[in-house]
Amino acid sequence: MIIDWFARNSVAANLLMALLVIGGLIASVNVTSEVMPEISLDRIHVEVPYLGAAPE
Repeated sequence: MIIDWFARNSVAANLLMALLVIGGLIASVNVTSEVMPEISLDRIHVEVPYLGAAPE
């Protein structure tokens, strides 16, 4: 039904395609991205030397 209408109205189909491409280009320019974003990890690393002990 919709495909039929666009097949008969090629100008409308091309206009819709152009609007989608332009909208995608505008959206891709406005997207912010960081190369190394700041993240917070909830971890702790404890290291205690114990002389003479075997590693486990």
